[in-house]
Order: sequence, then C-alpha cells, then structure tokens
Amino acid sequence: MDLDTVRTKISEIDHKIVSCLNERANLSILVGESKRKSDSSIASSTSIVYVPEQEKNVFNRVKSLNEGPLTNDSVCSIYREIMSASISLQEFIKVGYLGPQGTFCHQAAKERFGNSMTYIPINTIDGIFTSLSKGEVNYGLVPVENIIFGSVVQTLDSFKSPTNDSVSVLSEVYLPLKQSLLSNSKLEHINKIFSHPMAIGQAKDWLKSNLPKAEIVEVNSTALGAQLASKEPNSAAISNSICADIYGLSILEMDISSKSNNVTRFFVIGAQNDKMIVKKADKMLVMFTVDHRNPGALCLALNVFSKFGLNLTAINSRPANDSAFTSLDSRRWHYMFFVEATITSTESYDNCNQIADDVISELRNSCSYAKLLGIYPNMI
Repeated sequence: MDLDTVRTKISEIDHKIVSCLNERANLSILVGESKRKSDSSIASSTSIVYVPEQEKNVFNRVKSLNEGPLTNDSVCSIYREIMSASISLQEFIKVGYLGPQGTFCHQAAKERFGNSMTYIPINTIDGIFTSLSKGEVNYGLVPVENIIFGSVVQTLDSFKSPTNDSVSVLSEVYLPLKQSLLSNSKLEHINKIFSHPMAIGQAKDWLKSNLPKAEIVEVNSTALGAQLASKEPNSAAISNSICADIYGLSILEMDISSKSNNVTRFFVIGAQNDKMIVKKADKMLVMFTVDHRNPGALCLALNVFSKFGLNLTAINSRPANDSAFTSLDSRRWHYMFFVEATITSTESYDNCNQIADDVISELRNSCSYAKLLGIYPNMI
C-alpha cells in the first residue's frame, strides 16, 4: 500500500472517529438529562455527573476490548479526554486544587478529570474544603498521603471541621512524583532554592551532593517555588517539570528525587454526595472517636470492621480537642481516628451504601462519635 493510499484511509477513519465521538457526546447529554429528571431533589447538585464507579467500569471495558498495537495506558488516556468532554457537556464543572498552577495536585486533578474542566487554584488544603462546602467548586483534589513521608495531616484535620460536614471522598488518584531542578541560572551560580518541604526532603541527597551551600527556602507548594525562582536571579526551584513552561524556566536536572518509587495519593472530594448509590466499591474511610477513659475502647471499635469482613489498611489519629468536639470530652489528648478499610465482600448487601450504614451504626454503639467519610473504588 503506497503512502497516499495510507493517508487517504487514515482520513476516512478520522471522519468515522469524529462522527462516532459526536454520536457518543449526544448520548452523554441524554444521560445527563435523564439523571436530572430521575430525581429532582438532586437536580441542583452537579456531583451526579462524576460517577467514579462507572468511570472505572469504562476503563476496564476499553482495556478488555483493546487488541493493540495501542497500549492500555494510551487507550485509557484517550478515553480520559472523551469522558472529560462528555462530563463538560452535561454540566459546567469547576475543580479546586492546591495551587498555584503547575502543582502535582494540579496534575493529579487533570489525570482524574481531563482537560475539559475548569480548574481553580486554591492556596490551602482547608481552603479547598471550604470552597467545596460553599459550592464555589464542584470537586476538589487534596493530597492524603505520600509513600515516603506518610499522611498529609492538613487533609485529615480538614475533615474534622463541622463546616466541612458535607464533604466526602469520591475517588482517589495515585501520582508518581518526579522532582526537577528549574532555574534561569547556571547550576554553579545558584545560591537559593525554593520548594515545598516534602519536595526538599525528596531531593535532599541530590542537594547535598550538588548544591550543599545553597539556602533552602520552604514555601507552600512546588509551583510557588517555581514562580519565585522565575523572579529572583541565581535561584532555583525543585518542582514538577511542567512548571518550566508555565513560569518560563529551564530544566537543569530531571528527576532529582532520592527514591524512584515516590508516589502521592490524592483524594477526589465532593459535597452533598450522600444520595449517590454505590453498587461496587473497594474502600471505605471512617472517622470516629472513643471515650479514652474506657479500657479497650479503641479495640472494641476496630473489631467492628472485622465483624463486617473489612480489612484495615490504614489507621491515623489526630488531636480532637478543638471546639467542635469539646462536648465529647473536654480533656486534653483526645483523638479522632481515621480508619481506611477494604471491602472484601458485599454478598449480603444490594450496594455498598448499606454495608457502610451498618458499620457506622455499629460503631456508634461503642464510639462517642462516628462518621462515614466515603466509599470509593481502588484506583491502583
């Protein structure tokens, strides 16, 4: 087959692809209309357009249909944008993330929602929760843990606030972090480095070997570090490489992290999601506190998860002696526990909401306070 014939066939296929994409888009619009008509009480909430369970099913289906030569990752990337465009046709969606533009949180948000959403940078993690609670954004992306440095306590603490009571976890994103050194100066001229404390820790070995005398300045985000480095001579930033284009910097060194398997997990959070029925989920996040004066109180609470066949995968504790919980226990050193568990079986239930309701009901028999923070699919 000669080159002209191949190009003609590609053009014909492109015509079919565009036609099929628009046919799919029209069907997606009908899906959105059907959802709004099916329950008028949810019509004011845009959270119905993002259904993680359905999204995971689509990805699994297209991967099973893929016969190559495209890789599954390539096929999923294409469908990520197809679904992003479809969601944007159903509703105008705003996604809040930890800014400024170019952070890993920004990158994680785009990996989950694609390029057809409107992305809103927000200065703090608590600010993302607040914007979500006020309806200023439809969804939020917040970091919850790093494979090296552990839990992000600011995210856990934000769940405790009574003003964020409507916020729940919808999904998760796992993002490999590759830190780069960005600057407009030569390496030997750099005397100051801006970055987030976590990124500085990830690159400490490289810094010790290559820039041992440079002043380290901690800032709220790696992207802010890039922004500052773009304005100050003889400075650099440890940041996501995408910030080089955003802030007009050069990449002096790629991937200066000490560990190659550095991954951060992010939560996709939404508000007023209690009416979404989840038929199939893999994980559950629960927040509770117990009366610490009772011996074995925590053990009794944890046994509830075993009773329902849930496998505990993470337990975190945060001080709960703030104004929101003084009625529970006015003493100091009162803790709120965050427990994540995998749902191993739902054979006795029609959906995951029912097992979650039963777990919370049982926990309230042995806890001073218990709340479900989310049921969601495993996205590894």
